[in-house]
Amino acid sequence: MSFDISKIKVVEVHDTPSRSQANELLQKGWVLLNTGTGIDGSSAPYTMFVLGRPEGVEQ
Repeated sequence: MSFDISKIKVVEVHDTPSRSQANELLQKGWVLLNTGTGIDGSSAPYTMFVLGRPEGVEQ
């Protein structure tokens, strides 16, 4: 399945380092906009997930 992200009206953006929260939002119809990686203040690696809620998808 594919879709054109440029045709989706995103009405809310949320970022989270939690894979489980990212998966929950994806199951609700949110779309993955971007990911990023880094190292936190205690030198532990992390991944940040940036998700967008399309118009018409409930929070």
